[in-house]
Amino acid sequence: MSFEAFMPPPPGNVTAVLPGPGAAPVEALSPVLADARAGGRRIAVVRASVPATCRLTAAAGMRAGATLPTGAEREAWLRPLPELAARLERPWSELGQGERYLLTVARARLDAPDLLVLELPSSRLPGPRVLQLIQDLASEGMGLLWIERRLRLIAAFEIDAWLVDDGEALGPLPAPMLLEDERAWRLCFGGTLNGS
Repeated sequence: MSFEAFMPPPPGNVTAVLPGPGAAPVEALSPVLADARAGGRRIAVVRASVPATCRLTAAAGMRAGATLPTGAEREAWLRPLPELAARLERPWSELGQGERYLLTVARARLDAPDLLVLELPSSRLPGPRVLQLIQDLASEGMGLLWIERRLRLIAAFEIDAWLVDDGEALGPLPAPMLLEDERAWRLCFGGTLNGS
């Protein structure tokens, strides 16, 4: 199946993607993201890899090109990311990988996207925190494209998922079927859709 049937989620919804080993996860979805941008959607991407060092504080690094909210807007901005409130003035280099990932989510939210792409959040955050983050962001009305390699984590969220590999998209597969699908398990462990 080609990408023609794959549609990014509408506001307030989540679509999970299990990527193949070929391209970097976000690049594997470039046709879908290009079509969404052409359709006028504002897209923000949070990459799995975050910069390792920076002399700036987290807040100063985030302010580059954006104004941090204050008052009630700040509270709303940090609501899905409560652990960040006390960390914004710490140097970036002192933050853990999970904190850095959450800060990149916070930075992406400053741009008010209607589609947020989360690349492999479980590579930086524990599973329960990933599920809570996705639930909180979706409840705010944002469309989420969740790229994830942990099959059981996707199934725990009980949403449909797409299998994406080498220019092919297969889905949507309901969560109960996902755990029984041989192709999904192959992708999960570094194989391909076609079985190689």
